[in-house]
Order: sequence, then C-alpha cells, then structure tokens
Amino acid sequence: MLDLRRSYLVMIKNSVGSRMFRNSYVIKDGRRKDILQNGELSCAFFATFILKGFNLIGAPHCTVQG
Repeated sequence: MLDLRRSYLVMIKNSVGSRMFRNSYVIKDGRRKDILQNGELSCAFFATFILKGFNLIGAPHCTVQG
C-alpha cells in the first residue's frame, strides 16, 4: 500500500531548488506569454502540481486566482 503522506512530503522536499516550476506558457492574442514570469509567480503552479499529482484536486492551475 502506498504511503501517501510520506510520498507527498518527500516529493515536496525533493523539489527544493528545482527549476521545473519556473515557466509555463500560454498563447494570448497570438503571442506567447510566460505566466509564471520566470519563476516570480511559480508558487501556485508548484502547489497545484503536487496536489494534482496525488489526485487531491480536479484540474491544475498556474495562478493563485485560478
């Protein structure tokens, strides 16, 4: 049986220093935009990635507002 709590905490700990959550792009008005502003706004993206990975939310979000 998967130890969900332990796995969840280890995934968070192991992501420290990762550049994986630095950028996420959308196309708006025909132009590409980094909605995470090169990591300045990546907290919500990181949190949603972890929560979605453990199926704790329905859909991923890249912003706090989302």
